[in-house]
Amino acid sequence: MMYYDAASQSRVRSDWSSSNGVPYSNISPDLKRIIARSRESSDNNGLSENIDNVFMSNVVHTGIKPEPAIVDDSGNIAEEANKVLAAGWERVNDQWDRSGHSTYYECQGLMLRTLINSGSVLTNLVKSRAGSFLPVAGQIIEPDRLDFARDFSARGVSENKPEKQTQYGIDLDEYGVPLRFYLQGVDKPISAENMSIRYKRRRPEQFIGVPWKAPVLTALWDLGSLMEDQFVSSRIRAMIAFWIHKNDAPGLAKGLNSNRNLSMEPGRTLYTNTKPEIIGGEDPVSETFDPLTRLCQRSIAIGTGLSYQILTKDLQGMNFAASRANILEDRRIFQMIQKWFIKEVCQPDYAIFVKWMFLSGKMAPLTYADYIIDPWKWSQCFWQPPGWDWVDPTKDANASIELYKNNMTTLKEHYGSKGKNWRAELRQIAEEKAAMKDLGLQMPEELLAESKKQEIENTVRNAIEDFQ
Repeated sequence: MMYYDAASQSRVRSDWSSSNGVPYSNISPDLKRIIARSRESSDNNGLSENIDNVFMSNVVHTGIKPEPAIVDDSGNIAEEANKVLAAGWERVNDQWDRSGHSTYYECQGLMLRTLINSGSVLTNLVKSRAGSFLPVAGQIIEPDRLDFARDFSARGVSENKPEKQTQYGIDLDEYGVPLRFYLQGVDKPISAENMSIRYKRRRPEQFIGVPWKAPVLTALWDLGSLMEDQFVSSRIRAMIAFWIHKNDAPGLAKGLNSNRNLSMEPGRTLYTNTKPEIIGGEDPVSETFDPLTRLCQRSIAIGTGLSYQILTKDLQGMNFAASRANILEDRRIFQMIQKWFIKEVCQPDYAIFVKWMFLSGKMAPLTYADYIIDPWKWSQCFWQPPGWDWVDPTKDANASIELYKNNMTTLKEHYGSKGKNWRAELRQIAEEKAAMKDLGLQMPEELLAESKKQEIENTVRNAIEDFQ
């Protein structure tokens, strides 16, 4: 008898199969089929497409933007170096995509969509177009371009010693670090110095990603099939009205059309000796179909880590408190993905940008020799994800003010939650106040103080009048 129920083989669990293989043996046989099905679902299933849109609009939106944050050896902000890098990035953002179709911020959304539907995304460093700011640019490649025919593995689940191997068309060293990439139709492998693979690991010995939709693809398919079956059934019920006994047919012959069907215009009276038999029965949409589709949609939402509310936009039966709780939980999921996306995708690309800024002499008087001593130091930056609007603006704004007054938050945190740079916002505020002063306009705080003064005067006046 098994101690753990999860390992038992009972009468109702006899068909519960499982695999105890390494990630390669589990992923490799089915990966391309899962990718194909995931892409097809986005192309043909509105709910599947909305999964992509929800993640893209909340994780990337208009772009996760870097703010250079280099400090010198004394711990002071290296303002000049940061300013040069910020200006350089503005130009590279427009020229990063070698195809010329998208900015880097738009490519962030494209890479995220590829991760959702394909599990991984490849980026290749190539020669840039003529006239570009830097001599290198980026190229985005689908993971199923990898040549799986090159694979060989010297390690199984029972052989744990680290060895070099080729998996999914990637040459790996004994630590699982990519060395070269083989692409279908390309004779020579591409060095890992130029190409990288980005994916979200779920197991330690995983070297390629699985589509994020993999857990819900069957539910998406079942939901689509369920709706198609319902439409077919409804169409059949609409086409067949009733059946009349043959003994009544001669008397109805004059009412038959060329297809030998009885034309039934609104208000027409039918005379038969027997009662017609209704074919098809009642439409069970409200009783069974709607609850079943909701159940499928909830299963899909749970499988993707999203709330049913944000995935379907269905607020039926939802009160404000429950809606707010769902929104906050969804945002925790998005923040977790943002943090991972910055580390896995954004920061490596930014580090390459910084390296080529030095190699191209854009950081003068600093040189590549300065960079090579400590590349990490020069690649430091703060990534600003997109922010979210307040759920309850008045209450949230007052709470934010109270937190700041009591030193429980900072301007950086406040503006960061809105997807804004706090330094840029303060500069903008200072510029607006200076312009108002030059034009002889009252400052917002002066208007507030005057309003408070007037309120106090009115209160005193009313009190005196009541006393008299």
